[in-house]
Amino acid sequence: MTHAELIRKIDEAQDRIRDMPCFVVPTSFDPDDPELRAFPRPLQWKWASVETTLRAFCSRGIVMRLPLFWQIEPALFAAGQAVGTPIFVNDQGNMPVGAAAIRTANMDTVVTDSQDAFKFSSYLLEAGAQFPDAWIIVHPVSRNEWTIPAPLQNSTAHVAQEVHIFPGVPFLEQCEKLAAKKELVFHLSEPYRLEMEGDATYLTSAADDPLPLLRYELPITLVRGEQCLCGKRMVARVEES
Repeated sequence: MTHAELIRKIDEAQDRIRDMPCFVVPTSFDPDDPELRAFPRPLQWKWASVETTLRAFCSRGIVMRLPLFWQIEPALFAAGQAVGTPIFVNDQGNMPVGAAAIRTANMDTVVTDSQDAFKFSSYLLEAGAQFPDAWIIVHPVSRNEWTIPAPLQNSTAHVAQEVHIFPGVPFLEQCEKLAAKKELVFHLSEPYRLEMEGDATYLTSAADDPLPLLRYELPITLVRGEQCLCGKRMVARVEES
């Protein structure tokens, strides 16, 4: 299934989606994308990977700096609530308020994308502001490259990374041991399975999703690696030469 085929499938299901017991997320990270559609997610879905990371990092408070357009702050709120961690929603354009929340409200964990992580971490360092103990970075799968910003790579802060197909649809995540390496190596999220054929990588939903992904062709190539110390197989992106 190509992305164009998925969009056609979503268009064909629009009437059914309106009546489904589900919540929706955008099919693009770009609000100006002409192919932007609403993708249904199960009502019972929980952002389990973030919840696990918050527990591992012993997070005391979350500064949410993901773009509001992504519509995933309710899932992050639920994950924080499950571990007793409050959340502060901070617009990416308002860094001083985010810095104030970190300083005055005991917010020690930032959840954002890699581009904002670079800008916000650089701002905090240049301003001599309190630096958060932990960062959770979401990489859009369609981004040309996934990076850990140098200010985080060179700091003692904990950094966990995820890759999302669409906002709120994570399919690659890191355990505590992988996060500690600060490398671009991941585990496949449990609701999915991968198939590799040559340079193509296909993703299939293993869970009971309202609109399952069936051999959805990813815009990247993945390769399986060795077994992690946690017991799961590792997965990495093949960089284009």
